[in-house]
Amino acid sequence: MFFLDFCKTLFWKNEVGVLIWLVLNVVLVSMLTPMMLEEFLPGNFAVHVLIGLVLYAVCLFITMTSFGEWIFRKLQGWNWCVPIARWDHLEKLEPIFDEIYSQAVKLDCFLPAKEDIRLFLCKDAGLGAFAIGRSSICITEELLEAEPRYIKAALSHELAHISSNDTDLLLLITVGNFFVMGLFLAIRIFLLITGVFVSFMGGIDVPGAAVVAIVMKGLVNLLAMVGIGILMRLWTQLGIALVIKFTLKAKEFQADEFTFSLGYGNDLCELLDMPQPVQVKGAVFTALNGGDIHARIATLMELGVTYRKPGFCTKS
Repeated sequence: MFFLDFCKTLFWKNEVGVLIWLVLNVVLVSMLTPMMLEEFLPGNFAVHVLIGLVLYAVCLFITMTSFGEWIFRKLQGWNWCVPIARWDHLEKLEPIFDEIYSQAVKLDCFLPAKEDIRLFLCKDAGLGAFAIGRSSICITEELLEAEPRYIKAALSHELAHISSNDTDLLLLITVGNFFVMGLFLAIRIFLLITGVFVSFMGGIDVPGAAVVAIVMKGLVNLLAMVGIGILMRLWTQLGIALVIKFTLKAKEFQADEFTFSLGYGNDLCELLDMPQPVQVKGAVFTALNGGDIHARIATLMELGVTYRKPGFCTKS
């Protein structure tokens, strides 16, 4: 159901950048699958392409599940984002989240059930929060220690992203491509091992030269798999950069407007204006960090927030 909702969102919201990315991935899969299967499973080119597309669709489906969200968290670091276990943390966060969710669901009925959304603790520095997929919201340790009004502003912003399926985009690119790469490598390894096994166990006396040839062939395949892995990694980073440029930055303003509608516009401005540590963890974190802070605050001011940074002149 969730996967179908996301597919509808791609067309209803005119996500041209993401659609182009998916089309390019389909072309890439259609090119790579026959190259990998032809040597071991000679046959019809169209059949190989069909196999690749079916496997890609399966990968995308798995990506849009809670398992895909778990993979995303682990790809950024095994202990980077973990379930909140301390009772005192839960006693502070759960009432805040319940309040924000009850307000948000009145404005947007497309939110998942409250019980389906889990809160996680992120070991990243700074005051911040971000959502992953449809059921994960991660908040930093510093935000957990902040005043409740800042937590409310951050959570309302992330619920807006979840409601609009914005948070699925990075999940689709990072985890989706990870599954595709892993699937290709697994198929290649399986077919390679199967070929070697058949060569040695097929009852044929294999001469020494043939053994050397098989080993060399295995090494060449191993290098090919490493090359595919590197190329898929670069391809994923390109996809993230494109989605950040054409999609995610604009969605930050939409989520800010939702936060303003809930009455936390001033608190969000204060939170955005607080000094943040420099993030050095790559394109994924650039996307989660939220784009141009000053432009977002300016837009919130146009909506009607009364926030003014202390020490700056205001209109008389």
